[in-house]
Amino acid sequence: MLRSLVGSEMCIRDSIHLDSLVVEPLANLKSVCAREWKYTLKDQEAIKQAIGQALFIGVLTGTLFFELSDSYSGGISRAGLIFFTVTNVTFGTFSVVPAIMANRTVFYKHQQQGIVQTGSYVCATVIAAIPVDTAKNLIVATLVYWLAGFQNDAGKFFYFVLMIWSLSFAMSQFTRMISAGSPNIATATATAPLIAIVLMLGSGYLLRKDDIPAWWIWLYYISPMRYALEGIMLNELKGLVYNDCLPDRISGTCPVYYSGTSELEYYGFSTSDSTKWENLGILFAFYFGFLVFTAVNYHFFRFTGTSSGTEQVEVLKDDEDACRSKPTSLFEQGNQVALSFNDLRYTVQIPGSDGGTQDLPLLRGCFGFFAPGTATCLMGSSGAGKTTLMDVIAGLKTGGKIEGDIWVNHQPLLVEDKHGNRVQHPSFRRYVGYVEQVDIHMGTQSVREALMFAAATRLPARTQKPHETTVTDDDREQMVLYTLELLDLEDCADQRVLALNSQQRKRCTMGVELVADPAILFLDEPTSGLDSIGALTVMESIRKVVLSGTTVVCTIHQPAETLFDYFDNLLLLKKGGYQVYFGPCPRRMVDDHQTVRTLALSYFQNLAEAPKWAGNNPADYILEFCAPTKNFHDQYAGSQIGIKLKAITEAHKYFPPGKQIPEYDTEFAVDSWCTQASIVLKRSRSDFWRSPDYNATRMIVAVGTGLFLGTMYLRLNRDSAGGCSNRISVLFAAILFLIPAMLQSMNPLFQQRDVHFR
Repeated sequence: MLRSLVGSEMCIRDSIHLDSLVVEPLANLKSVCAREWKYTLKDQEAIKQAIGQALFIGVLTGTLFFELSDSYSGGISRAGLIFFTVTNVTFGTFSVVPAIMANRTVFYKHQQQGIVQTGSYVCATVIAAIPVDTAKNLIVATLVYWLAGFQNDAGKFFYFVLMIWSLSFAMSQFTRMISAGSPNIATATATAPLIAIVLMLGSGYLLRKDDIPAWWIWLYYISPMRYALEGIMLNELKGLVYNDCLPDRISGTCPVYYSGTSELEYYGFSTSDSTKWENLGILFAFYFGFLVFTAVNYHFFRFTGTSSGTEQVEVLKDDEDACRSKPTSLFEQGNQVALSFNDLRYTVQIPGSDGGTQDLPLLRGCFGFFAPGTATCLMGSSGAGKTTLMDVIAGLKTGGKIEGDIWVNHQPLLVEDKHGNRVQHPSFRRYVGYVEQVDIHMGTQSVREALMFAAATRLPARTQKPHETTVTDDDREQMVLYTLELLDLEDCADQRVLALNSQQRKRCTMGVELVADPAILFLDEPTSGLDSIGALTVMESIRKVVLSGTTVVCTIHQPAETLFDYFDNLLLLKKGGYQVYFGPCPRRMVDDHQTVRTLALSYFQNLAEAPKWAGNNPADYILEFCAPTKNFHDQYAGSQIGIKLKAITEAHKYFPPGKQIPEYDTEFAVDSWCTQASIVLKRSRSDFWRSPDYNATRMIVAVGTGLFLGTMYLRLNRDSAGGCSNRISVLFAAILFLIPAMLQSMNPLFQQRDVHFR
């Protein structure tokens, strides 16, 4: 019975889904077009880059071929410029690959949920790109045409613009078609340029039609570049008479005046005016053909990722069970750090209404302290300045103006540099860990390898003064094993990061920081994006870190009650950077088997105009005090607990004196450039060999390029002028084929760059 009810519900839902797609396809197309157009307008950087690139290419090409003459050499240069322009327009379309691949996953989800049709999505992406692409092609065509001194004829100019526009749209759709049918971005960035170059070699310019081997002649008829090249050359060269000639090698006379028509005949192009419009129509046919196949690829092919990330990585583990305790040579030096701040202000400049700039305060006189073995929660409404406060204290803010005092173990953290600016102590970053909200890792590494890399680069050869101790490789390995056990990562220690779930990846990010034994650990919203079980697992790991004596500070948006109990102290902010509260965290405590509330919750309940607590999550209740219309921050500043804690902060009574700031002689733990290079090289080599898709594509491109060029230019004639020209063209073609390899190498570079910045 239950199964029949569920089945009938699914039938009803499916019928509604089909009706929405069949009966109202135009409405679906309209809504998707509106969304894509909004995305296009919001990406102002991409628009500026496209226009800037068009201006650069147009000015560079036009000035390089500036004011071509009507001589025979000028005619040769005109043909070369036309080919160069067609090549630039073609290669300029490959820039859409990253955006297509990034949006493809979203399309798969929306298609599965019945939000968009395949045809609606494909057409919408094309329509949204028309304004920017049209402006870009118009800029390039106008600059090239008039700077190069092409024929001063309005009809020829508009045909040139129309042909460039048609070629650009056809090849852009070709790139979308290839991207829609490629399993990953590495394959797409290699395949699209490779096929385009093959079609370019068959266009009839680098290798004339009569010189193309019979087994490759079909490329001449399916190449969109050939039709664009033939149409534009016919438009420009026909009727052009050169004012000089090519002298006869024997007599030295000029029996025949060469013309643009004879040059067209040399390349095997048509001299009929009707060919111009036929070729334009063929380009539009290519465009619609690519459009249809793009929709087919989106509809029938679905790529959700690779399975390579689930593989286990073999790592040598020598007597692992004997290395479960914290290494005494490193971590029994009393390396505990307390941090405090008083009257901390942070201001940035924003554009003012009068055209100048004005100051915008983001933090307004905040104070507090973070003691060893405690976890402090920075909480508040959206835009209150939680992450800003943590970044200012951690030294991650490079702009804006910082005012106030920050102390570490009763000693000022902010010191003056040689220019009189207040900067953080140079050793501070060495004993601080910062876990970002976004987990950035080398996906092919295992968890163990990620921690070993962090230990190799962040644990110094000798510990900090005054207790200097030599750190060995065994010590680093022991620290890695201790961190794996501390964060409950032993079961997935040899699994690649790509295969981890969200909470495992978050704990791996924490491990990368903890393996360096930081005295202070900052975490930016560690539970964001996790389910309740994952968030609880992460908080349990954080609590273990706290119990080890580390000072822990983390921002959190709206924790569940069970998560809220893991914090010792709370610093509450409201929008504008106002401090509403700092003190003990209002959590549940077990005392004599009775569940009671701390005094902190009573503080909030006794405030003037305080909302009534309904017995719900204390975190939800406390966030009600962040209302921008209330002045709870002023009440806290004048309250007994606020005055007392501020006095403790100013008198440094939150931590026993005598603990020195850890000092280091170098900026990096591994100061030797050669040692750093060898460690990074080992990681890069491992990443290289664990990327089979990337390597296989490169090998296929290399072998395919050699076979294609060898068979295309098979047995070149050495004794004729045409054979010499073909030899030059094959060298040029070989250089062109380097472009796919260069484009393909950019993808792993961008992936590794994020890891490097972190």
